[in-house]
Amino acid sequence: MRPDEVGPAAGSRERPGSGNARDSAALAAVGLEPVVDPYLQVSPVADPEPARRLAARLPVAGWLVLSSARTIPAWEALVGADALGEALVAAGRVGLTVAAVGPVTAASLPEGIPVDLIAHRPHAQALLADLLAVQPTPSRALLPGSAAARPTLADGLRAAGWQVEAAAVYDTQPVTATPATAAAVAAGRSAGSAGSADSLGSVGSQGIDAVLLRSPSAVAAVARYAVRPGSGLVVATVGPTTTAAARARGWRPLSFPDPDPERVAERLAAALAQAGGRHTDEDPTTSRGPQ
Repeated sequence: MRPDEVGPAAGSRERPGSGNARDSAALAAVGLEPVVDPYLQVSPVADPEPARRLAARLPVAGWLVLSSARTIPAWEALVGADALGEALVAAGRVGLTVAAVGPVTAASLPEGIPVDLIAHRPHAQALLADLLAVQPTPSRALLPGSAAARPTLADGLRAAGWQVEAAAVYDTQPVTATPATAAAVAAGRSAGSAGSADSLGSVGSQGIDAVLLRSPSAVAAVARYAVRPGSGLVVATVGPTTTAAARARGWRPLSFPDPDPERVAERLAAALAQAGGRHTDEDPTTSRGPQ
């Protein structure tokens, strides 16, 4: 599931968008009812010049570092898909190496562009550690990404002596209209909601039982419209930065370090069933999947 849009869940209501198809399928496969509802919108930045300048620097860079699957599509929208593809091919011929935060991000590259490094865990800290391990001597890195990107990668590489050039190619903002599920998220689980993951209801009847969040921006978007998730609603967060963002707001999330949609769905279903549908602060990574 890509972190551009969020959707609260009634079994596990998850974030919508084409990148969320695997989450929806995985949630349904374990007996949960996925509901998609956009809380965020992603778009290329208004000014294309930084993206164009960064593309022109590809032939002299040692590394192209990609921390999101959104980056390449947005970069292509700003400079042209053909132009970016040609620049990547030309840069590859003179030694450009590519690092990606995860396999989905790696797959976002144009066909024929090899990825030399995929982080052992899909978050910026792991990508930074892997880069410094495989490239112990300082190099030059290009970092296209989000206008709201955290400085983890750029600061870490610079501290290690790397030359870093970064440019925002996309921005993520909350949707302008209140999402349809916002009131249900704020209200929490209704009294009639079943405690078993096999019998969770819909928004219109039994309410929402869980919300699945995969980015700090998703946390902020839910907080904007629901302020604080209601009593009994499980807030499931994927990855350390998302979990930290939720905790910073005083929420008590179930934290999933493994981002694989199938494993997230299994563990969320197990946590809901184990707690009778009630939220606990236990790390669900030790929970068994549905029997």
